Amino acid sequence: MYICLIKNKVSPDHITEYLEGAKAFAEDMKSVDGCVDAYIMQSDLDKDIVVNVEVWRSKEDKTNDDGSVFLKHKPNLRPYFLGNEFESYNTK
Repeated sequence: MYICLIKNKVSPDHITEYLEGAKAFAEDMKSVDGCVDAYIMQSDLDKDIVVNVEVWRSKEDKTNDDGSVFLKHKPNLRPYFLGNEFESYNTK
């Protein structure tokens, strides 16, 4: 199993709009071959932090993702996006 955490900094004035787009993105990610689950979480401490959680069968499955789902949703997310950090975890 391979887990990706993408910690997104979002414009504080547009959290609702970003969350709507991010949830739609996560739902579509679930249909990507090798993606076991995807969901969105919002920080309890910093409301302008939204985390995308992606669970993959393997690192190879994530590597083979062509990014088309992200590109489909990018126009709805980009206007509210300020930056991000990426972390990944692999079962050993």
